[in-house]
Amino acid sequence: MKDLFFSDVEKLFSGYVEYYGGSVVDKLEENKTDRQNADFLFEQPEIVAELKTFEQDVYGEPEGFSRLMVKSGLKKVR
Repeated sequence: MKDLFFSDVEKLFSGYVEYYGGSVVDKLEENKTDRQNADFLFEQPEIVAELKTFEQDVYGEPEGFSRLMVKSGLKKVR
């Protein structure tokens, strides 16, 4: 099976957000570019979202995903 690959995940996800009634914060007129902010906003219900993507394949090496979970604090080291 061929791997799925999206060269611009943010563009793809932004399309879904706008389709479902959300806003891409970078496109908002009142966006403050002099500070960090979220990527997406849904006003009803109030949801603020940040898109995160992996820069390398965490599943490509043994224990890669487990190491990521420990580093993020979602899994305890025994």
